[in-house]
Amino acid sequence: MCNTNSSIGKRIRELRKSVNMSQDALGYVVKKNGTTIGRYEKDELPVPSDVLEILSDHFNVSIDYIVLGKTKDIQELDKFLDRTALDALTLFEHLSVSDQKEIIEIMQFKLYKRGQEWDVVKMVESSPLGHIKNDDMVG
Repeated sequence: MCNTNSSIGKRIRELRKSVNMSQDALGYVVKKNGTTIGRYEKDELPVPSDVLEILSDHFNVSIDYIVLGKTKDIQELDKFLDRTALDALTLFEHLSVSDQKEIIEIMQFKLYKRGQEWDVVKMVESSPLGHIKNDDMVG
């Protein structure tokens, strides 16, 4: 799961409390004092990368979880989607321009049928296909 409503500080506090650890004890682990841990937990201080690494190792969670709230399941899904998108783009790039246009028209039609708008210019500019000229994409 991905908990985007929670802050870094709240996740650190949840991890600390999940093992009944005091702020002073966690401070000892990360070579900081308990007051500093309290300030991290209140998001009053940014958590340095070396502290994130120690927390990650100590609680056996990823830095992505501490910083973003991403669990392993979400990370695996992200990797799968990245691989799938990359595979699709690789195949797409090997098609002729006319075949690429045809596939884009099919995707636009599918989205239109579902009632979704699709601005090809915005999507292409923000996608890995951004290097393809928009004139080549729109039929």
